[in-house]
Amino acid sequence: RFDFSRSDEKEIFFRYFRENKSKKLVVAVGEYDNNMDGISAFINAAKKCPDTNFYYFGSEAIPGILQSFKISRLIKKAPSNVKFKGLVPDDVYRSAMMNACIFMLPGYKTTGVVNIFDAMAANCQLIARDKALFEGILENGKTAYIAEYSETLTALVVDYLNGKIKPTIDEAHNLAVENSLENFGYKLKWLYQQQINLKKSRN
Repeated sequence: RFDFSRSDEKEIFFRYFRENKSKKLVVAVGEYDNNMDGISAFINAAKKCPDTNFYYFGSEAIPGILQSFKISRLIKKAPSNVKFKGLVPDDVYRSAMMNACIFMLPGYKTTGVVNIFDAMAANCQLIARDKALFEGILENGKTAYIAEYSETLTALVVDYLNGKIKPTIDEAHNLAVENSLENFGYKLKWLYQQQINLKKSRN
């Protein structure tokens, strides 16, 4: 899904959004709703890192919610390095992940497992709110940085971008490889083969 040997795939994000390649990129995903829970941590991190681009990709919980007064006011108050986007084509999203140094889950709603494994496979540093994660998938300080409060999430993003905390990317990537469909396929094949051999031995 993420072929880093193909430079053309990495270029898609920059062509699509006409962004500066020299700037670091932080990507977050979530849902747009009336409360915009957790977005404050994302915006505050962006304010403290003005030379980094922050892209939030979200689906609309209610049709037309992006036009609501509360959300439009929040978006207008965000610094210029923050971009709020809807759902984009998969190749654009993959390209964004390939270029992102951080994948952030700032919201309170549990996110899909696919998003998490995409981030690990794309070598993004995971920084997430604990309520956004299914229990037992990630380990704080080993495969991700996990926090409860917005202030802590903001501090983690800033510290990581400034090189003050070590990456957990390698451990996370190994976990993604271990749980890849290819490996599951090999395991299933091995299990089926054992069952077939057992059945033959009984006949």
